[in-house]
Amino acid sequence: MNREIVNNPSTHLVSGEEAKRLGTTISEVFFDVPMTVYLMPDTSKRRNQLEWFFSTIYRYCQRWGEVYADADLTAGSAWLLPGHNSMSTLNLLRIGFWQMPIKLGWSGSTRLMKPSDATEKVHKRVMPSPHRYLLTLGVTADSQGTGLGTALLNPETKRAGQSNLPVYRETMTEKNVDYYSKRGYVVAEEFVVDSQVRTWAMIK
Repeated sequence: MNREIVNNPSTHLVSGEEAKRLGTTISEVFFDVPMTVYLMPDTSKRRNQLEWFFSTIYRYCQRWGEVYADADLTAGSAWLLPGHNSMSTLNLLRIGFWQMPIKLGWSGSTRLMKPSDATEKVHKRVMPSPHRYLLTLGVTADSQGTGLGTALLNPETKRAGQSNLPVYRETMTEKNVDYYSKRGYVVAEEFVVDSQVRTWAMIK
């Protein structure tokens, strides 16, 4: 374990070229989570699908939010800022999501629409006012416990506090509910996507 990281975790805004590399790294973190298994059931294709998905999400957030990572790109967080809390279809197409049927197949694209619609409805219902949206946070197994997760939360959490704005987050595992609860988040609503994936909407 790198004690320098533990004692002084540092992060930076991700540059354009780093988005793809970060997407490759973070695909490992989410390989076996329930939502990923639901969306991408074919394990032989999942790695490439996840790499494309996360690198595209990061590019989106670079334009309409912020993306942070550590120096080694072993951890990353992606945020959408007030005024851009909903991912518009037009902007998704502009950033490359028109490739989704090619990358995920028609069945995968159809499966993706169900959680997208469900989470968007809950998002708008429980958080109608301006806020910062933590879209994703991931830390590789070797870097967990080093303080990087908290370091990736801090910049936007601090800005939200300075602007008197809440932070919104969705998570699909009870372990993560506990993680965010310890950092001041509370569960606003619990729901199930397509009778399969439990999801918690949380607010700080």
